[in-house]
Amino acid sequence: MSSKSFVEGSRTLCIYELNKWGYTKKSRSGSIIWTYDEDESRIGIVSNLASGMPYFRLYYTVYRDEPIKRDYKVYMDQTACHYGGRRSWFICPLTVDGVVCRRRVAKLYYGDTWYGCRHCMGLGYQKQYEYYGSNSFLLKGLARYWDAEEALDNLRVRTWRGRPTKRAMRLLQKKMRYSRLMEHEIDLRNLL
Repeated sequence: MSSKSFVEGSRTLCIYELNKWGYTKKSRSGSIIWTYDEDESRIGIVSNLASGMPYFRLYYTVYRDEPIKRDYKVYMDQTACHYGGRRSWFICPLTVDGVVCRRRVAKLYYGDTWYGCRHCMGLGYQKQYEYYGSNSFLLKGLARYWDAEEALDNLRVRTWRGRPTKRAMRLLQKKMRYSRLMEHEIDLRNLL
């Protein structure tokens, strides 16, 4: 297990939820409340879409030895969707090692006292470190094989008009590829 923190245990600001609540459609203000084991956290959000560069203003207080007040802007970007409409994104506001991030992301995660993208916060996905964190080629191949097998089992539509769907074919090919790689790795170990 790595010392890296995981996305799954972090407080998150999601652009899709803000969009659902109307923050990306017109300027408005409000707050979000999280509750963890009787501990409550609150963040205030103001969306300003009238300016040339739309942004969200985040303000909250971090309680350490003494309260630290945070009040900063997270800029928003929008891209055109293929079939019409627009998709909103956060622009990561953090600077790491003197380099401004400015990644376009859908989620911001709470770190020490700031919100930023998972790269700036040093967060990974827990699944990456179950088997993928291992240096063993065999374990990595086995984990990918299991992932493909699980995705194939959870596939809702495997065939269409008597033929396998494209997704089912991709998953079967992936499963076959990793099973051959694992057999090859085992054969090489037996030769040594």
